[in-house]
Amino acid sequence: MRRNMEHLKYNIYIFIITNLVYIFNAIIKTGKWSAICYTIMESCRLQKIDPRKYMEIVTERLLIDRAYNKKPDYTHLTPLSLANEIRKMDSNFRRKNSVK
Repeated sequence: MRRNMEHLKYNIYIFIITNLVYIFNAIIKTGKWSAICYTIMESCRLQKIDPRKYMEIVTERLLIDRAYNKKPDYTHLTPLSLANEIRKMDSNFRRKNSVK
């Protein structure tokens, strides 16, 4: 009976440790993802562009590169490099849709 209790305690201990490791790894991955998202948003804010518009453009370009099996060049996808293009698109959109 005592041996069964020790075995049960050991199994519970292993179960708890395994779950804690899993939760810890999930927190680390979530933290890295959050840091990336906040960095992108802050970079967009500094360039005075809408982060959602930026993400739409970047996602579209990455999908196009993937469709043509191109190796993506990430250097031209930064908020700084796309800022003028996004501002131009926004101003054209506002001009076309402005109420007169």
